[in-house]
Amino acid sequence: MPIIGIFEKTGNACTGAITHAQRQAEGVRIAPEENRVSEDVPSHGISGIVYDTCRP
Repeated sequence: MPIIGIFEKTGNACTGAITHAQRQAEGVRIAPEENRVSEDVPSHGISGIVYDTCRP
């Protein structure tokens, strides 16, 4: 499986960047969902995604 990003543990979350063939996202934060309404919803959420321009 290829590596698509680099993250660092910050408290109970992880922050970092995702690099893909055509997009790059900085300031990505993966954090646990504190107010889950049931076990059927995801345990973690992703936020703070800002894309740069498409690469040719």
